[in-house]
Amino acid sequence: MQDTNTSLTRDLLIKDILDAIKVLPKGKAPGHDGISMEFYQELANEVVPILLSAFTTMLNVRSTSAYINKGLITLIPKSGDRARLGNWRPITLLSSTYKILARTLAEKIQPALTHIIRPN
Repeated sequence: MQDTNTSLTRDLLIKDILDAIKVLPKGKAPGHDGISMEFYQELANEVVPILLSAFTTMLNVRSTSAYINKGLITLIPKSGDRARLGNWRPITLLSSTYKILARTLAEKIQPALTHIIRPN
């Protein structure tokens, strides 16, 4: 459990963010900012230090910015007659920055989950 606590309390690293960026899927619709995951993946070496600084600040002040929490709600069609409301489903498009932060934090806490959540 000591190693788990250490991994949870340590500062984020550039490697943590790079690992998150590498595994996030390409080809998804960007959020309100219009910045795709491909942008972050292509320019990772340039943008990751900036993300590290921003994410570290958010964790230290225990608050995220309104910008990163913003989502764009839109409708996408299901199959069938598009004139029927029931043939549409709402989705929220989140920014790639939010997805990177969420993935980075998920990977950081994942080892601790086996100690907190029982398999059954």
